[in-house]
Amino acid sequence: LNYDTEFFKRIHITTKFLSRVHNEYKQIVLEQVNFQQGWEDKKYKMQGRDRVQVIEMEDEDKRIVRIKGDVYANPALKEKYFNDYYEKLDNSGLFQSVNIIFQATKLGFKSSRLQFELKCIL
Repeated sequence: LNYDTEFFKRIHITTKFLSRVHNEYKQIVLEQVNFQQGWEDKKYKMQGRDRVQVIEMEDEDKRIVRIKGDVYANPALKEKYFNDYYEKLDNSGLFQSVNIIFQATKLGFKSSRLQFELKCIL
């Protein structure tokens, strides 16, 4: 019970921090923020001639925050905004580690959207 109580306190502190950081970066739109235990990794495996999706669990003993979002900004500045946001999360002291799982942007000079997914281990 003490472990879960401590976890909920950390969720509260982390949510307040994410809210405060999000107000600093108006260019970043968060699509999903999940607090979870373990990490689901979707992989594809061949079964006969078919390609089947398999979900494997990783880090089952760790509490994780999954953050998905988009950066909408001038194409020249979107990488800078994302890197600043990532650095702020990484240097916050709230997480053991912050990993970039996915980061993509459409090709072309006029593309103003960068998609990302972060794995933050509490």
